Amino acid sequence: MEPYTGSAAQARGPMEVDVQDRPLEMAVSWLSAQRPAMEALLRSLVDRNSFTRNLDGVNAVASAVAGELAASGVSVERIPGGAFGDHLSFASAAPGPFTFLIGHSDTVFPPGTFEGYRVEGERALGPGVLDMKGGLVVGIFALRALHRAGLLDRVAVRGIVVGDEEVGSPASQPLTVARVRGAAAALGLESGRGGDLVVTRRKGIASLDARSHGVAAHSGGDHEKGRNAIWALARFVDRIQGFTDYGRGVTVSVGRIEGGTTRNTVPAGARRARAIENLTYVVAPAQVGRHSANRLTYGNAMIVDPWGTVLARCPDGEGVCVARFDRARMERTRQELPALKHRRL
Repeated sequence: MEPYTGSAAQARGPMEVDVQDRPLEMAVSWLSAQRPAMEALLRSLVDRNSFTRNLDGVNAVASAVAGELAASGVSVERIPGGAFGDHLSFASAAPGPFTFLIGHSDTVFPPGTFEGYRVEGERALGPGVLDMKGGLVVGIFALRALHRAGLLDRVAVRGIVVGDEEVGSPASQPLTVARVRGAAAALGLESGRGGDLVVTRRKGIASLDARSHGVAAHSGGDHEKGRNAIWALARFVDRIQGFTDYGRGVTVSVGRIEGGTTRNTVPAGARRARAIENLTYVVAPAQVGRHSANRLTYGNAMIVDPWGTVLARCPDGEGVCVARFDRARMERTRQELPALKHRRL
């Protein structure tokens, strides 16, 4: 925002605010004294475990956030999340083109893994302090400051807080797309970067589960008859990690793996080798997974083509699903990779 340089400012100096801007000045002044209240709200949210699959925890955070939003001068709609936690949609009463705020109430930390809020010096630590309960607190208090200054009647603000962002927003994505239509601007409440740098674009993400099938056998007497599924999956993991390319901004991380039955049995199955790919460039889905011709099979995944079209939603747990890809279209994508740089899927 450019500083006000009208005649009044020129007479009094560029740092002083003209009388017509006093409501905004009041809002900023009020915010400057709210650090204790903001930290208290942050503590209360962080102390509630809201791992995505902990529906009670996610809904508890949604309830707390809904109450804080309602007290900040916006109307709040609670939307059932189905297999996930509930979502919140909110809006000020002002008409016209609006600024859209985007947040989420879930975290990646299961109960018992990373719990509680604590302060060490000037640093607050805990699940969601940055991503993104801290962001929710910032959004709530920004709205509250505008409300106290009487500006929400003139400033059109809408937004959404979803309960499934950490797993790719499979349930809330259509809701977000529908609610953001007509926005003049959209602001994500994720944390920024060091030095208060603002993030203006993010990489895309693909979350995949791979499963291998072998032949069980006694590892002592019949080892030669076995086909080790864990070994097969380990080789797959080594190969897919090789897709990491820091120069292009592509990173692959396998975050969990399990398989086998007993240590003296050649394992017939291994599963849930999750690969998270953060894509600055579009990477063809045909590069990952178990494939035959142009069929890819995954368990517990949502298969999306490079244009963001959902081709199949796979069931959670032991199920598999199949999607078909247009190889000609894929080849065009490979040829267009430079032009697609930084495009979010």
